[in-house]
Amino acid sequence: MYKPNFEVATQLLFGLYTIRHFLESFQLSMSEKHELMRRLQMNFKKEFNADAATNKGLDTQYRKREVEITAELLGKTDLPFEVLTPFIETKISEIALLSSNIKSQLEIPLFDFLSSHIHMMVNRQFTSRQRQYELLIYDHLYRFYKTQELRRY
Repeated sequence: MYKPNFEVATQLLFGLYTIRHFLESFQLSMSEKHELMRRLQMNFKKEFNADAATNKGLDTQYRKREVEITAELLGKTDLPFEVLTPFIETKISEIALLSSNIKSQLEIPLFDFLSSHIHMMVNRQFTSRQRQYELLIYDHLYRFYKTQELRRY
């Protein structure tokens, strides 16, 4: 399959994009997405022994790209990886058609299933430092969904 050589910022946006669509294919509510990302980012912060400096670095990274991340996650931007969107949309549509059947047959909690698949997606996307990118992606998605949750009220 075609894999262009993207810069890291574009790869991060691509990861956010694919995870967002994957979660939407399972019809998760905003609060469910927020809770899933809260759990994932907390687990990774524990793994990395995240301290105040780590959290400050993550905050700085997010704030530096917040406008771009928000625009992408709300579907209000042209994507730098537009050539891949037809493939992604086809795959997500196929997953959406199967999602209710998958959910009804799961023998593990839905969040565990989704976490496992998201983990595999990220690990296939990045060729090195996958765990660090997972932390960054989960943190950014958590912040985005938290903001969206707060705006609902």
